[in-house]
Amino acid sequence: MADPVFDHLEETIRGTATPAEMRGWGRDNLVLDRVAGWNSDNLKIGAWATELRAAMLEGNGARCELLRALVHARMEHEAAGRWGGIECCGRVYPVWNLAGRLVLYRFGLALGWGETAEMLRQWLRAAGAALALASGDGPGRRILDHRIGEAEAERGAAIRGDGELVTWWDPFVAWAGDRGGQRVGKPGPEFGRWQYLEECGPSELLVHLLGLETETRRLAWMEFGRWLRALDEAAPAPDAPMGCTAAEVEVLRRARANEPAALLEAASYLWRPAVPFRILRTSAGVAMVCEQARGSSTACLDACAWWQGGRTAFLSGDPGWREPGGTGRVRPGRAVLEGWTVRAEREGREPVALELPAGETFLDVRFGPEGVTVLLPVAPVGPVVPVPDPPPAGPGGPGASPKPRRRRGLCGWLRRVFGG
Repeated sequence: MADPVFDHLEETIRGTATPAEMRGWGRDNLVLDRVAGWNSDNLKIGAWATELRAAMLEGNGARCELLRALVHARMEHEAAGRWGGIECCGRVYPVWNLAGRLVLYRFGLALGWGETAEMLRQWLRAAGAALALASGDGPGRRILDHRIGEAEAERGAAIRGDGELVTWWDPFVAWAGDRGGQRVGKPGPEFGRWQYLEECGPSELLVHLLGLETETRRLAWMEFGRWLRALDEAAPAPDAPMGCTAAEVEVLRRARANEPAALLEAASYLWRPAVPFRILRTSAGVAMVCEQARGSSTACLDACAWWQGGRTAFLSGDPGWREPGGTGRVRPGRAVLEGWTVRAEREGREPVALELPAGETFLDVRFGPEGVTVLLPVAPVGPVVPVPDPPPAGPGGPGASPKPRRRRGLCGWLRRVFGG
């Protein structure tokens, strides 16, 4: 899906387009009197970033301050457990969802936004933590055939990938959630195939966040790297270029190696999204579960998983047909995790299930509007005092065991941070 704001985002960042051109690209989403309730957060926030850049080029300080107040209100709204709208974690638009906030953060720093810029940074850090915690240590495999027969056109599916390694999406990120995938509905050779499953846009974000560009293959058309390079030239932020400081990036690297203390600290970065998610890291792989499907125009991925060796799997209780006109094919529902089996349920449909990577559990974290709960690893014995963020600068392979050992405990100190 093309969108003018993101098609021209590099020109916007570099300031090579006129303010009038920028406003033309964002006009369909540029409404400055609403904070919440839109279906497409990334388009709205991208339009805000475009308008901010236009106002900066004009030297319009009053307009910049209006944007700052709007962004501040939005960040407060999301910090209260309403992060992400329908695009929270979903596989279709993760690059857009992060890019708009990143542009606001970097130019906000240049404008001295203080507390507002710090809130944007913490949102970016939360997204980075989710990316790292949900990632494998290698690429995923191609799905050889993910069509569904005509007799199954109105039921959900569990799709598995066990073909060749797709090395340009490396490392694979097990990213579930609303706007997770859809099937091709136009007649032709691709009819009935699921889109957005082999594509792993979150991988590109994680590569740049952790500095893995020299360790993994990229394709020329991938766009986030171009936007980041443009920001590095137009609005440098050497201390936290993607929202994480060098020390926090190191924590995320260690968390991906399943170091218990780093897993706990990375989990403390998470914000509270509008629906509950679960991330599990085991000796066999990694999985993300979206426990509530709200029903968007594209199907919710109830679960996504990656196994050591690159095998992947995707679960959706929806049949995947896009629903622009209210056909009832995309419905709200839930995902229930019982042991290592996750079951996707929708009203009026037969449930579908998927086995997750079973093994020794290194991390089991649930984060939702009510707070963040780390079930594993167990919190350290004795009081733990998290290091607070600095004050703002100014005002303003298959599983090995069907019954693995799973220890449970509560990382209670996270409640102080998140109010869960």
